[in-house]
Amino acid sequence: MAKSLQDQPRFPKQANYRSLHACSNPDLADGVPVQAGPDEASLTDFLAALRTAWTDGEVRPTSRPEPQPKRGRRRPDPLEKVTDQLRTWFDAEPWVTSWQLLEQLQEEHPGLYPDNLLRTLQRRVKIGVRKGSRK
Repeated sequence: MAKSLQDQPRFPKQANYRSLHACSNPDLADGVPVQAGPDEASLTDFLAALRTAWTDGEVRPTSRPEPQPKRGRRRPDPLEKVTDQLRTWFDAEPWVTSWQLLEQLQEEHPGLYPDNLLRTLQRRVKIGVRKGSRK
């Protein structure tokens, strides 16, 4: 038959707990905390430093660092030479898709603009729509 919960000890004996706590914390002497008096010099230094502590920046562990500025382009712009021409096409025919613009670009400049520039051109069209090129 199992023992009832009341018969089982839930916590270690108080004397054992005090002795373990005193061994793990050297600031305790016989279970009584040792009180050190405040040092007048360190207290005045601390209070004086409070006036300018904010200039050192945020020191809380929950603070977030300031966001870094975005990096610029990592590669040369492949559509730099035809940006004005693309903008003219955007304004003239706002219903044209990026794929159709790329095909038109490939017809005028054969071999210079491969199919893998489609995503780059799609980003350009998206930026152009935001700026109001397409109305």
